[in-house]
Amino acid sequence: MKKKNIINGFYHSNKILENIKKNIKKYKIKNVPKIIIINTEKNISSYIYIKNKINACQKIKFKYQIYNLSKNISQLKLINIIFKLNKQNNINGIIIQLPISKKIKKNHIFININIKKDIDGLNPINMGKSLQNKKTFKTCVTKGIIYILKKYIYKKNLNTTIIGTSITVGKPIILELLKKNISITTCNKFTKNIKKKIENSDILISAIGKNKTIKINLIKKKILIIDIGINKKKNKTIGDINFKQLKNKTKNITPIPGGIGPITVAMLLKNTFKAYKTTIYSK
Repeated sequence: MKKKNIINGFYHSNKILENIKKNIKKYKIKNVPKIIIINTEKNISSYIYIKNKINACQKIKFKYQIYNLSKNISQLKLINIIFKLNKQNNINGIIIQLPISKKIKKNHIFININIKKDIDGLNPINMGKSLQNKKTFKTCVTKGIIYILKKYIYKKNLNTTIIGTSITVGKPIILELLKKNISITTCNKFTKNIKKKIENSDILISAIGKNKTIKINLIKKKILIIDIGINKKKNKTIGDINFKQLKNKTKNITPIPGGIGPITVAMLLKNTFKAYKTTIYSK
């Protein structure tokens, strides 16, 4: 029997995908939305993430195409490929599967994705629009977190601790929660006495990629934990937190795998459908 406090990401993902499916019927779509996934890495993690996106596309009959490129592709060549994809009207969404080579500057890649096809919400222009509360694509993980908060704990007087401040995950989450009037404490690898910062939090979001960083004595009983960190240990996918120790000590908690991941993928397809609608109404 599954614990009620463990958030089932697959359940929520299916709900979101079913809703998209209903909207597809409502709009009587003939040419279904299409996603391009650009991958430059040959590692197990990237293939797993791509497979999850493909499975979600297949569930609601979205088209998809994988561009498996060389790990050593130059920044200029990658940008040229993106330019060509930007011009194709039958493509509604373009995403870069992370990680990519350290030789390539991510922001230089993200900014060259057409803002109308930036379904990952990582183009700096879309991030800026989001900051100003303008209609745009929010990052999928941010949308996933807001979805969880609304379902489980959403109030305006919450204290949240976020561990991890990356441009692709931590920072967009911080900005979105600030807009929701949620008080935030941010932590990174230089933060001293993280224990004190966490112990009075209502929500803990971890996105650092270091397993078992958060110990059981740091957590108060009624906290909601959203674990975004992805780690590999003995061929198993695990999160940042010690899930086994904490699963019975929290109000709600997301497991790895099967927590925030499936919800994030569903939000990617939700953004794709939004991009598609923008295209058909602009004709």
